[in-house]
Amino acid sequence: MKLTNLPLSGTMVAWLRLCVALWLTGGIGCKRSDRHGADVDRAEGQATAAFEMPSTSVTVWSNRTELFVEHAALVAGQEATFAVHVTVLTGWEPLTKGAVRLTLTMADGRTTVAEAPSASRPGIFQPVLKPPSPGKCTLAVHISGEHNDDLNAGPCEVFSDAKAAREATPK
Repeated sequence: MKLTNLPLSGTMVAWLRLCVALWLTGGIGCKRSDRHGADVDRAEGQATAAFEMPSTSVTVWSNRTELFVEHAALVAGQEATFAVHVTVLTGWEPLTKGAVRLTLTMADGRTTVAEAPSASRPGIFQPVLKPPSPGKCTLAVHISGEHNDDLNAGPCEVFSDAKAAREATPK
């Protein structure tokens, strides 16, 4: 059967025509105006820079929890949103109730803490950490609520700027 032989009602044809028209003219309303162009350009630049940032991930286990942590390279003075995936090993279920606290400990002992008081989606917590200075560090994760656990996510590094982070990442 050819596509042109399909029986279409008048309403369906009207909807199809409207969809095609909107698709063909969709770019008209999306043009930048002089008033907002700079904001759009800046936002696109930030999104591009974040996309180009190297990222890292680590998976660690305890006898009760599987933890998968991923984040963009850490840069001093810049916020980094972590995706902390928590699975409770009893039943292999994502943690849905509770909180996750990250503790970044620098080589000199200074700490920076970030907390996600609840899951953004089942099993996924998104604390935002802003390391104050560059250097070697370690990352610890504390889970509290219905499920409690402490896990060491291992060594990490805070870079002085995005360029340093990109240059330090193996290609």
